[in-house]
Amino acid sequence: MFSTGEYVVYGASGICRIDGVEKRSFDGIHENEYFKLTPCSSVSSACYIPADTIDRKVRRLLTAEEVCAVIDRIPCIETVWDPDNTRRRELFGEMYKSGDCDRILCLIKSVYEQQQMRSAAGKKLPSAEEHILRSAENILNSEFAAALGIKPEEFAGFISDRLNSQQIQ
Repeated sequence: MFSTGEYVVYGASGICRIDGVEKRSFDGIHENEYFKLTPCSSVSSACYIPADTIDRKVRRLLTAEEVCAVIDRIPCIETVWDPDNTRRRELFGEMYKSGDCDRILCLIKSVYEQQQMRSAAGKKLPSAEEHILRSAENILNSEFAAALGIKPEEFAGFISDRLNSQQIQ
């Protein structure tokens, strides 16, 4: 189970601190136990997760070893790109909100691949894809950097170095 003061990952909110368990009634009728989560990126807002569903919606932060294993899988991740803008945005939105590192990495790799192809053709990436790419990178960079004990802005260099060292071996 989770405990007060623990840091966890909650979907698109990213890293959150568990501030406790509270009885609350959001409908004015039923009172239930909720875990109160405060996203590290925004101390002014809180998320309340029903205690009976916390295991399905929240996960523990990855360890440094787990982060390295995820990074090592990047070259094997298959990209996805639906030519239909609406379906693609829905798919990427689901991937982003899932909180699943592999799905978020697939999203990042897919959009980055399109960005490279479009750039080579002198075109820009659609703004919706640029936005989801930045958001997805921010979520993973924060968690991975925290697990590795580095600053989020240092993570891009870390991942590049790790992937390059894999290619040499």
